[in-house]
Parts: sequence; structure tokens; C-alpha cells
Amino acid sequence: MQILFDEPHIDPAALEAITAPTLVLASDHDLIRDEHTLEIYHHIPNNQLCIFPSATHAIPYDDPALFNATVERFFREPFAKKDRVKDFIKSFQAMQTSQ
Repeated sequence: MQILFDEPHIDPAALEAITAPTLVLASDHDLIRDEHTLEIYHHIPNNQLCIFPSATHAIPYDDPALFNATVERFFREPFAKKDRVKDFIKSFQAMQTSQ
């Protein structure tokens, strides 16, 4: 349990070397501070972020179905890096034409 308080000591810049698609997981009531989760998220180039609502760091134990479904979806679907603006506009235009 002490590892949660003492580790890891990773230079955020070192995370930029991770090139594999990565799923960053946390909970909205996690032991890991939000700003640390976001720092990890912002330094890994090909990643996705999932914040589980109404959950703690024990989400795999507390709600294994939700946790496993989230991880399974990440592995099942091909990774596609999203562009905040272009992908929003694409979705927005699709919503407009469907009305």
C-alpha cells in the first residue's frame, strides 16, 4: 500500500517516449490527484483518458464489469488519435444534417 504514496517518480518528459496506444485510467475520487493523472495524460502522445464517475482507485474491484468493458473496448477498437477541433466539427456537421 505504501507504494501509492511513494511511487512512481517518473519525469513527465520521459512519458513522451511511449509510442504505443495507451489508456490512462483514473476515477473521480481516486487516490491519484487529478492534476497528476492529467499530467500523465498530457505527456503520452497516443493515448485516451477515462475517468470513472463515482469511483475510487479500487474501481477494478468495486465495478469489474465497467472496468473490464472499458479496457476491452480500448483493445477491441482500432486506436485513432482525435483532433479536438476537426473531430468536433465533423460530429457537429453530422448532427446538423441529421435534424
